[in-house]
Amino acid sequence: MHSFHNKTENRAVMHLDMDSFFTSVELLLNPSLIGKPVIVGGNKHRGVVGACSYEARKFGVASGMSSANAYRLCPSAIFLSGNNSVYGMYSNMVTEMIAQNAPSFEKSSIDEFYLELTGMDSYFGIRKWSFELANKISKEVGLPLSIGVAINKTTAKMATEEGKPKGRIYLKADQIRAFLDPLTVNKIPMAGPKSVRDLNKLGIFTIKDLREFSFNTIKFKMGRNGMQLWLKSNGIDNSEIERFSIAKSISKVHTLHDNSRDKNFLLTQLNALTEEAMYNLRAKGMLTGCISVKLRTFDFKDHETSMQVEHTSIDDVILLAVNILFYKLFKNNVSIRLVGIKLTKLVNSTHQLKLFDAKENQNNSLMKNIDFLRDKYGLSAVSKANGIHTTHKIKSERSFNFMNG
Repeated sequence: MHSFHNKTENRAVMHLDMDSFFTSVELLLNPSLIGKPVIVGGNKHRGVVGACSYEARKFGVASGMSSANAYRLCPSAIFLSGNNSVYGMYSNMVTEMIAQNAPSFEKSSIDEFYLELTGMDSYFGIRKWSFELANKISKEVGLPLSIGVAINKTTAKMATEEGKPKGRIYLKADQIRAFLDPLTVNKIPMAGPKSVRDLNKLGIFTIKDLREFSFNTIKFKMGRNGMQLWLKSNGIDNSEIERFSIAKSISKVHTLHDNSRDKNFLLTQLNALTEEAMYNLRAKGMLTGCISVKLRTFDFKDHETSMQVEHTSIDDVILLAVNILFYKLFKNNVSIRLVGIKLTKLVNSTHQLKLFDAKENQNNSLMKNIDFLRDKYGLSAVSKANGIHTTHKIKSERSFNFMNG
């Protein structure tokens, strides 16, 4: 038997996850949907399920499946297209509350957080502090959430998942094994379907089975992935909290209602997506140094190309790049079903302002005024001429952007 040093025995990590976040926001905004099978994402013919209510889950609906398949499972479901800007607003509310209270935290997705609480027992009772913070966030934001507190990130996340919905689970170091052992191996984070099948073939079905299995055999049969799963089954995870920082990229995609070969229509869709992404970029106080364009053809094949630019937050610069990239990808005889853009090489604008010339500063001032109008009257209130006809439509049909930050 191998001996591994668990550095987390005296550690305290809190995992916080908003329960069915997108759906919960929709229910908060429209209480008449409470108790009904609600699916956020696409429609009954096209798209992907971004989230669903617990009533829809009873029919077998799950995040990530096609909306068409979800409709077959639950014909009575209410489909909502979703609203990224609203979800982002509520995510920011939660983030700000955590930032005001936690000594250090990691935002791993729009609705999921890890809080480093090690050492707080000297001043507060960690269990009491964690539960009070969770209850405070849920009450003030108006959304349900679950938390798990344990000695490391993996175990805390598993505690959260087991406690959903509205769970509050606190595990001491000597309670970890009793908590983990009965769970099936698919409950281990990052244990995908293939890994679970490989474990099952070895007669491993529960975490206890895996914990008691030979480490050398797991290493031989499954390599590094098997080793990591074995360690997690023993409650070992020495990964650190990655302090919250701005997203490394901003992506926007849109699945078309009908496949299209109309280059002007497709380009207008891309321009509208670009304007929304740039609006989000400026809201984060960032500049982008690279733009990518993606087209998904009728046969579900993705085609993508990118271009580096001088760091900027000005729409016109990026819109020009989008047009150039689009014509590199587009073929007249091929139908397109999805368009998308991505901003990368992001930097904080406060470190780059000195590089702006007079024209850039003038453009930046103009964009701030435009963003002010969008903040006040909505994203579709101000739009470039080449995007004005579709911005409102895209707002109602937008696919989801699951980016960090």
